[in-house]
Amino acid sequence: VLEKLQQVHLGRLSNKMGRHGVVIASSFINLCLYSLSFVSFPSDAATTTAAVTEEIPIIPSSIYLALASGVLLGLGDGGFNVSIYTALGTIYESNPAPAFAMFKFVQSMIGAAAFIYCGHLILPFQLGILALTCVLGCISFAILERNPSQILVDTTDVDPEAEKSFIQTPAGSKDTSTVADSEH
Repeated sequence: VLEKLQQVHLGRLSNKMGRHGVVIASSFINLCLYSLSFVSFPSDAATTTAAVTEEIPIIPSSIYLALASGVLLGLGDGGFNVSIYTALGTIYESNPAPAFAMFKFVQSMIGAAAFIYCGHLILPFQLGILALTCVLGCISFAILERNPSQILVDTTDVDPEAEKSFIQTPAGSKDTSTVADSEH
């Protein structure tokens, strides 16, 4: 519920600041989160299976740091998601479903890769990867916002006959052409 309220608020903020402003603010929030994580967790926290690590963090961890990190993570991630969703909906206005599906597919694949490498890389390297991709994502979004016409895809020239083959028949009705074709 809180995530959806945040998305509504960030959507309104996006209308005032522009999407690029929200992405820059989200990038700054995420970079602050990564810095806070770097100083408050030991570097071997991600790779050890023991309850106690051998390394000592720069500043001692506390419940308040963990809560602040959670809030920053939610704000940064929410800002990016709202901006990406609105950009995809604007750019692919006539047929947004494939764009959203591709975005979720790529996001899931990158998440799966992160789960694979997270137990093998120490925390500073993981945070470095996150910071690098955060900055690259912010730059890419700024380029997209500056020149959206370079990536627009024209979906108006789709073959109507090919499109009919993907349309499902309404529930309760029979499509006799597929039944007759399968009998031959």
